Amino acid sequence: MDIQNMIYELLYLGIRTEVHKRWKSRYKKTLRKHIFALNELQKCLHTSDIDTSRTVIKKFIEDCGVDYGIDRSCPMFSDAQIEKAVMGEGAKKVNQLIKEMFADLVIEIKKPFIKKMKITNLLHVMKCFLGEYLGKERRWSGWTQESVPELWALTAALRQ
Repeated sequence: MDIQNMIYELLYLGIRTEVHKRWKSRYKKTLRKHIFALNELQKCLHTSDIDTSRTVIKKFIEDCGVDYGIDRSCPMFSDAQIEKAVMGEGAKKVNQLIKEMFADLVIEIKKPFIKKMKITNLLHVMKCFLGEYLGKERRWSGWTQESVPELWALTAALRQ
C-alpha cells in the first residue's frame, strides 16, 4: 500500500466518524482537536518526504486513533505496514480538492462561534467525496473500477 492511499483511508475514517457524532458542548473542543489533526494528515498529501508522512500518520493514530476505532493492532495501520508503505503517485486534482475543503473547514472551526450546520455540511461533503473516490459509497453499479474519477466523486458528493 502506498502512503497516499493510507492517508485517504485515515481521512475517510476520521471524517466519517466526525459526521456521525452527536453535538454536545464538550464535543466542540474535541472537534477542533480532531479537525486540526486531520488537517495535518492531509498536508502529507502535498509533501514528497516519506519519513515526515510516516511520522504524521503514527502521531495521528496515537492522538486520535482511540476516538476513531484505530489502534496499533489494526493490521492496515500497524507500525510494520506504515514502515513498508511507499510513496505512490499523487492524484494532484484530488489532493488539491481535499486541501481546499480542509481550508474552508479550518476557517470555520477557528471562529469563536461554531456554526453547527455549516461544519456538518462541510464534513458531509468531504465524507461523500472521499467515500465515492475510494469506492466506499458506491451508489451506482455501472462503474467497475475500484475508485471513480475525481470529478464524478465531487459531483456525487455535492448531490447528496
